[in-house]
Amino acid sequence: MFLGMAYLFHRQGLSSNEIVGAGALLLAISGLSSVLLQGLWRPGLLRMLLEAVQSCIEGLDVMLKKQSPLGKDWAATNSEGFMNATRAIEARPSGLVHTVSLAMLAHLINISQPLLCIFGL
Repeated sequence: MFLGMAYLFHRQGLSSNEIVGAGALLLAISGLSSVLLQGLWRPGLLRMLLEAVQSCIEGLDVMLKKQSPLGKDWAATNSEGFMNATRAIEARPSGLVHTVSLAMLAHLINISQPLLCIFGL
């Protein structure tokens, strides 16, 4: 993906905001995937990571003299939620396969609509 995007950017096929947007999307997907995998393989480490994030946000809130938007049990609640999600995926991976397949079908339908309009199919 990176090589293709770099090639298109070099050939002026993509603008810089398209590159930044695709990079942000890739980072978000990678981040959420790594959090889910962390919840599956090392739940204690995931909780520590979320507690560190909560602590940083609370520190910023103190510096800015604002009230924290996160509840006191935010890290525990979210780590438990991620662990439950990974357990559900692990217990029934066919549900994930069906969901991804349906999303890909919807994407293909979305991509094919302009072609149907252009070629009158």
